[in-house]
Amino acid sequence: MRLLCLEGLTKRFSLQDLPALDNLSLQAGPGEIIALLGPSGSGKTTVLRLIAGFEKPDTGVVEIGGEIMANHKVFVPPEVRGVGMVFQEYALFPHLTVEDNIAFGLQQPDPLTRTQRVTGMLETVGLGPFARRYPHELSGGQQQRVALARALAPRPSVLLLDEPFSNLDTDLMAQMHQEVYTILRELGTTALFVTHDQEEAFMIADRVGILNQGRLEQFGGPEEIYHRPATRFVARFVGKADFLPGRVTAEGIETEVGYLPNTPKFPTGTRVEVMIRPDHIELIPDPMGSGMVLSRQFRGQDYLVAVQLPSGATIHSHQPSTLTFYPGHRAKVIARPTHVVAFLATKPWL
Repeated sequence: MRLLCLEGLTKRFSLQDLPALDNLSLQAGPGEIIALLGPSGSGKTTVLRLIAGFEKPDTGVVEIGGEIMANHKVFVPPEVRGVGMVFQEYALFPHLTVEDNIAFGLQQPDPLTRTQRVTGMLETVGLGPFARRYPHELSGGQQQRVALARALAPRPSVLLLDEPFSNLDTDLMAQMHQEVYTILRELGTTALFVTHDQEEAFMIADRVGILNQGRLEQFGGPEEIYHRPATRFVARFVGKADFLPGRVTAEGIETEVGYLPNTPKFPTGTRVEVMIRPDHIELIPDPMGSGMVLSRQFRGQDYLVAVQLPSGATIHSHQPSTLTFYPGHRAKVIARPTHVVAFLATKPWL
């Protein structure tokens, strides 16, 4: 069952520019949390604006709860779409108290019902004692919860969040990830949020869409996106990835760090590039090893070590902080990928 359906959405803001969105399609079911992940300018916020009704699509369909909100003939205005929005800057009214900010979007004529709804949302987001305070008297995390409560109070069919955690420091961000996730799950709200933070997307979302220059490169579960990227862009953007030249043989894919399984099956003789992530590479100190350490970056829990192979290719490896590799050291390089992902070679490898 689908609650939100986008079909073939295309949007240009100028005839001279590339499309901000190019034939984008995706669906979300009831209670599902979707993240849109991509670099700046990839079209993430444009998707939200088309769903909310702040922009009209050039082509395509926006459907919410089985009703068409926008196509080439229909355009339903934002205020009657049943969509809630949490903006990056929260957009709270500074002259209204917390309870008045939450009540702002409610249209119940019955004061008792209105009061009950506001009280319920205050309890849901844990801000009951702060009902009479003003936004400037709250912390960043508390302001975010007010914005969330205001968006959820009218009980929208879909909640949209635009970079909702970008204004928070690291410790508070981790706390808010869990709090927002818990609230959305408790209420069973279908939500779509945009972010450029892949860790944030993987922690919260049921499915993740990767956008690149207006096109949806891949849409799937976080594990699928990370372990089985559909394109080179996804592989590079999600996590860190190196690419090793390889040649398909009867024994598997021959690379300079050993043979790897040929998955998916390429014909024998095919030149490919195998994606290798740092956690796939084991380094063993060896003065005669084929890899030479170029650099290391201390990351607290481990080092990120760059190693040059005989071909001149560079790969990276996560190594324990207790293991001492220094530039100029040599190491035996062993690849242990949990999932082998290979693409057709884009350049001739010698």
